[in-house]
Amino acid sequence: MSPPALGQPPSPAGESAFQASALPSWSHPRYVLVQPIGQGGMGTVYRARDRLTGAWVALKRVRWLARENSSSAPPRSSSPSETLPPDSAMSAIDARIVHAGSPTPVSGEFQPIKPYLRSLSEPSAQRVPDTQYTRNQSPLALALAQEFRLLASLRHRNIVSVFDYGFDESSQPFFTMELVPDTTPFLPACRSRDLAGRATLLLEVLQALSYLHRRGVLHRDLKPSNVVMNEGRVVVLDFGLATLRSLTEHGGGRSGTLHYMAPELLSGGGASEASDLYSFGVMAAQVLTGRLPFEGERSEILVNRILNYEPELWDEGLPRAVRRVLERLLARDPGERLADAAQAGYELAVAAGLALPQETVELRESYLQAASFVGRESELANLRTALSAAMRGQGGLWLIGGESGVGKSRLLEELRTLALVRGARVERGQAITEAHSAYQIFLDVLRSLSLSLSLSPLEERTLLSVLPELPTLLGHEIAPPPELEPHAARARLQTVLSELLLRSTTPTVLILEDLHWAAVESRELLRRLLPVLPERPLLILASYRDDESPQLPRELPGARLLPLARLGPRDVDALVTSMLGPLGGRGELRGWLRQQTEGNPFFLVEIVRALAEEAGSLARVDVSRLQSREMPSGLGAVIARRLSHLPPWTLPTLRLAAVVGRRVDRDLMRGLMSAGETEVDRWLATCADAAVLAVQDQHWQFAHDKLREGLLLALPAAELRQLHRKVADELERAAAGSLESAAVLAFHLQQAGELQRAYRYALLAGEAAIGRGSLREAEEQLGQALRIEAQAAPTLLFRVRLRRLLGQVQLSLGRIDDCMRTTEEGLQQVGLPLPVSSSELALSLLRNLLTQGAHRLDERGWLGRSLSHHFDPGLSPELLHEAQWLFVVHAEVALYLFSDQRLFYCALAAANVADQLNDVGQRITSYAALAYTAGMVSLPQISAMYLQQADALRPGQRGTSADFKFLRVRASLYISQGRLREAESELWQADRVANEIGDTVSRLVALQQILWCRVFRQRFGTAEDVLSLFVQLADSQGHSQFAARARVLEAQQLLDGGQAADAQRRLMTALTQIRATRDLTFELHAVQLHARAALAQGQWETARADSDVLLSIFSESPVLNYGVISAAEGLVDVSFELLARAQPLLRRQRRRRLQQALAVLERLGKHHVIVRPALLSARARLLRLDGGSEQQARALEQQAQTLADSYS
Repeated sequence: MSPPALGQPPSPAGESAFQASALPSWSHPRYVLVQPIGQGGMGTVYRARDRLTGAWVALKRVRWLARENSSSAPPRSSSPSETLPPDSAMSAIDARIVHAGSPTPVSGEFQPIKPYLRSLSEPSAQRVPDTQYTRNQSPLALALAQEFRLLASLRHRNIVSVFDYGFDESSQPFFTMELVPDTTPFLPACRSRDLAGRATLLLEVLQALSYLHRRGVLHRDLKPSNVVMNEGRVVVLDFGLATLRSLTEHGGGRSGTLHYMAPELLSGGGASEASDLYSFGVMAAQVLTGRLPFEGERSEILVNRILNYEPELWDEGLPRAVRRVLERLLARDPGERLADAAQAGYELAVAAGLALPQETVELRESYLQAASFVGRESELANLRTALSAAMRGQGGLWLIGGESGVGKSRLLEELRTLALVRGARVERGQAITEAHSAYQIFLDVLRSLSLSLSLSPLEERTLLSVLPELPTLLGHEIAPPPELEPHAARARLQTVLSELLLRSTTPTVLILEDLHWAAVESRELLRRLLPVLPERPLLILASYRDDESPQLPRELPGARLLPLARLGPRDVDALVTSMLGPLGGRGELRGWLRQQTEGNPFFLVEIVRALAEEAGSLARVDVSRLQSREMPSGLGAVIARRLSHLPPWTLPTLRLAAVVGRRVDRDLMRGLMSAGETEVDRWLATCADAAVLAVQDQHWQFAHDKLREGLLLALPAAELRQLHRKVADELERAAAGSLESAAVLAFHLQQAGELQRAYRYALLAGEAAIGRGSLREAEEQLGQALRIEAQAAPTLLFRVRLRRLLGQVQLSLGRIDDCMRTTEEGLQQVGLPLPVSSSELALSLLRNLLTQGAHRLDERGWLGRSLSHHFDPGLSPELLHEAQWLFVVHAEVALYLFSDQRLFYCALAAANVADQLNDVGQRITSYAALAYTAGMVSLPQISAMYLQQADALRPGQRGTSADFKFLRVRASLYISQGRLREAESELWQADRVANEIGDTVSRLVALQQILWCRVFRQRFGTAEDVLSLFVQLADSQGHSQFAARARVLEAQQLLDGGQAADAQRRLMTALTQIRATRDLTFELHAVQLHARAALAQGQWETARADSDVLLSIFSESPVLNYGVISAAEGLVDVSFELLARAQPLLRRQRRRRLQQALAVLERLGKHHVIVRPALLSARARLLRLDGGSEQQARALEQQAQTLADSYS
C-alpha cells in the first residue's frame, strides 16, 4: 500500500506496514508526532501537533540517520526511479554495469558511462555552507539543513512554507513546515483534466520554478511525486536536493531521479536552470502524453537512452505546437533548450491555446516580500562570528540599530536560519507599542522554554504570574506563587526569568525585535544578564530604532552595537534585480529608484509595488515614463497608497485590528466581526495578498508597524474612540472576569473616554502587576489611574486602595519620600490621619496601647473593637484592610528613616486593625514589628510579650513571608541582646524559608544579618562562604542597594586582610551607590571602614574628614538599629587614633570629637547589650589617656573580654 498523500490522515485501516514502521521512537518537548503521511529517498514526513501554538504542522525527519553508514542500513534500490542524493555512492548502479562498449553508439551496445555515473557520487565541497557547527554532520543531516535553509527564504503560493528546524533528544534533525491538507497526487489530478486543464497546472509549476530561479535556487529533483494539488493550488514539495546556483558553478551538484535527470548531469556536468527545465520537460511529457519520454528496465539502459536517443513524445491528441515546446525543453544540448521558466510558460500557454498567465497580487508579493537578501555582508559576518562564539559557550548581547524599514528584521531572519541549521536553538520575541505587560517581549520565549526545560514547582508557580496559560501548556494544575512583598516578588520573578534564559546548555540565539518599545523591566532583565553572557552559550540579538531611542545603548553598557545604514547603490541595484528580473538591470530604472528611495529597503519595495500595480505586473513596469511619474513623497504616503488598494469590505475590520495592536488575534477578530472561521480566514487571506498582514512564527500580524500607524493616523478622533470602545467591550466579554486583559482594557477604555471603567481596570492591572513583581508596570498603571481619578470619580474604597498599592510600589522602588506622602494621603482619606504634633502622637500612642491592652484582656476582642471604633467609625472591613496595609507600609518608611516613635505608632495601629480583622499573617507581622520597636526603645517586657504573641500564631503560617519576618525580628532582638549564636541559627532558618518561597531579597537580608553576627563575634574572617553567597546573590539580582552593600563587605574583608589601598578604592565606588539609595546604615559602615583604611596608610586628614562625616550623620539622625554599632565602634577607634596624633593646638578639638563619639556609643549601649564590650574597652583607653589607674583600666578590659567571649 502506498503512503497517504501529504496532509491527509491515513485511512481507518491504514495502520499499514509503512505507518507502523515509520513512526519512530520520538522525544521532543514541543512537537508530538501523530502519524506518518509520506516518505521519500531522504526523509519521512509526519503529521505533528505543535504544543506551543496548538497548530498542526508537517514534520520532516531524516530516515535511518543513526545507521546510514552502518551495514545494518536498509539496502538502496536500484530502480531507475530512485532519487540519488549528491553524496550517494551509486554502488547499486555500478554493480549492474556489466558492459562498457566503444565510444560510438552501436545498436545493442552501451557507451562507457561508468565514469559519469561515478562522478555522481562526488560531493560538492560547497554544497551546504555554514554548517560546520551543526550538531549532526552526516550527509543526510546536512542535506536536511540545506533544504530548510533554502525553503526558509522562500515565500510563494506554489512552494511549501517552512517554520522551524531543530533536533530531537537523540540529535536527529528535523524541520517543520506547512501542513498541506486534502492533497491529491499530481498525476491523478492531471488525468482527470483535459489538455487545457493539464497545461494550466503545468504553468503553475513553471511559476514556482521561475520564482526559484529568480532567487538563484535549483530544485534538482522536480518530478510528479514532488508536486501535489491542494484546493486547486499546485504545491511543490521536497527540496532535499535543492541548492543555490552559485554553488554549482565550479562543478558538482549533480543529483536527482534518473528518469528526470538532464543528459549533462549524467555526463559529468553541473546542475543549472536548464537542467531543472529538462526535469520539468520530462514531467510535462509524462502529464501530456501519459508516459515518460525515456524508459529502461535497468538503470544503465535508461542512462544510455537519455544520453543518446531522442525522446518519445508521440500522442495523437497532442497538438504539434505543444510537442515542439516539449522537444525544446528536452533538447539534449542545454544551449538549445528553453533556459528560462517564464519563457517556457509563455510558449506553453501559446501552444496550448491558453490565455497568458496573469500576475496575481499573491504572485507579485512572493517576489516583493521575499526578495533576495542583498548587502549587509560585513554586518552578517559580524553576527556569524558572534554566533560561532556562542556555539563555543561565549555569548553576548548585540544591539542592531537602524531607522524603520532599513532591514533589521531581514538581517535577523538570515541569522536565525543560519543558527538553526548550525544546531542552535532560536527563540524570538517581539515588543509592541500597545504592550501592557512588563515582560511582553519575552512572553513567546518563556512559553517555548517552559516546554523544553525542566521547571521546579516554585518556578512554575512564579511563571504563572506572567503566563496564566501555563497550566494548559504543561498539562497540569499549578498553584499560585507564595505571596511576597512587591520588591521581593519582583526579585523572585527576575531571578526565575534570568535562570531560565541561562539554563540551557544548548547554544541559544534569542532574537528580540523592537527593543525600543520594551518595558523598563525587560531592559533591566537584559542588564542583569549582560555580565554572565560571555560565559554562557546565549547570544541575544535585539533590534531597535536608533532614531527614536538613541539612548538605548547607554542603558545596556557592555552590549555590542551594530548600526545599519541604508543600502548603497550596488545593493539597491541587486535588490531591484531580485524583484524585477531582467527589467531590473535597466540603468535608468535603477538610478530613478535610488533617487526616490535613498536606499531604504522598505521604501524601495513599496515603490516597486506601486509601479507594478500601475503597470499590471512586475514585468510590465514602464521605464520610459519614470521621470514624469509623480510618486508619493515619504514613507507615510507610500503606505497610504498601499492601503488604498485593499477591497473596501476589508477596511472596517482592518481598522479594528489596528486599534487592537500589531499582532492579530484570530479569536478576538472573530468576536469583533461576529463572523465564523471561514469569513475570518477570507479577510486574513485578502489582507495577506495585499501584503498588509503576514504570518510570523505562525502568528498573524501587520506586515510592518508603519502600516498599522498609517491606519490609525487616518482615523477621525470620534471614530477612533468608538473603535476603542468596541474592542474594549469584546475584550471584556472574552475575559469573563479574568485579570489577564485588565491593562489592555484600561488602555482601550481610557482611549474611548470610559474613564470610570478605565480607572477600575487600571487599578486591577496595577494590583496584578504587583503580584508578579512588575513594579514599573504597576507604577505606570496606578499612575494612570491617579491621573484620571478626578474625572473618573471612583468610590472611597478604590481611592484608598490606589494609594495603598502605589505606596507599596514606591517603597519597593526606594522612593521613600513619595511613599510617605502617598500613604499619609491614603490614611487621611480613610479618616485615620497620622498625628503631626508630639502631643497628637502621644495621645494616639496611648489610645492604641489601650486598644492593644483591651485585646489582650478580652479574648473575644469586643472591648478592643469598641475602643478602636471610636476612631474608625463606620469603616467597612474592606476599608479597614486597606488602612491596615497603609499603616504597615508607613511603618516600613518610619523604620527606614529611624523614626522610632512613628514606627511604634504605625505598628500598634496595624496590629489593632489586624486583631479586629483577625488577619493572622498581618498579626504576626505587626506583633513582630512591635516587638522589635519595643526592644529598640528599651521596653524589653513589651518586646518579649509581642514576640511570644507572634510565635503563638506561627504554626499555621510556617514557610510563609510572615514566618520569615518573625524569624528575622527574633534574630535581630537576639543580636541586640548579645545572643549571637542563637541569632545566627534563627537567621539560617529564615534563609531556608526565603529560599523555599523564592524570596531572594529576604535571603539577602538574612545573609547580611549573619555577616553582622560574624562581625560582632569578631569572626568576620570565617565568613568567606557566607560573603561569597551574599555577593553572588546581590550581583545576580541586579539590586543596586544590595550590590553596593556587597562591595562594602568585600572592602571590609580586604581591610581585615591588610589590603587597605584596595579596600579604600572599593569603598569609594560603593559609597556613591549607597548615597544614591539613601542607605544610611551602610553609609555609616562604609565611611568608618574608609577612615580605618586611611589610618592604615597614614592618611590622617582623610581619616579626620571621615570621622567628621560620621559625627555629623549620628548627630542629625537618631539612629538606633544594631546595624550602626560597627560604625560607632569604628568612629571611637579612629577618634582615639586622631587624638593621639593631634598637634598640641588641636588636641582640645580632637578630645571634644572623641567625647562626641563616645556619646554615640553610650546612646547605642542603652538599647543594645552587645555594645557593652566596646564601651568598656573605650572607658579603659580613656582612663589611660587621662592618666588614671592602670589597674582599673585592666579590670575594664577584662570585663570587656569576658562579655565579648560570652557573645561569641
